[in-house]
Amino acid sequence: VVRSGASLEEAENVTGQVEAWAQSAAQNGVVNSTELRAKTLEVLRGVNQTAATAFETYQKPQPQV
Repeated sequence: VVRSGASLEEAENVTGQVEAWAQSAAQNGVVNSTELRAKTLEVLRGVNQTAATAFETYQKPQPQV
């Protein structure tokens, strides 16, 4: 989240909200990564739209074969 452009304070805020959500959203103690990313993006949009846009467009580099 910080690498997306959010401040440390904003990132901690987002993390806290997502962690609280994850505890109630978990099925058998598990939250799938797609849901986690979507929730992080949703919360980040409310905190820092520019960082949310960067976070949304980020794609994990594919390993070289």
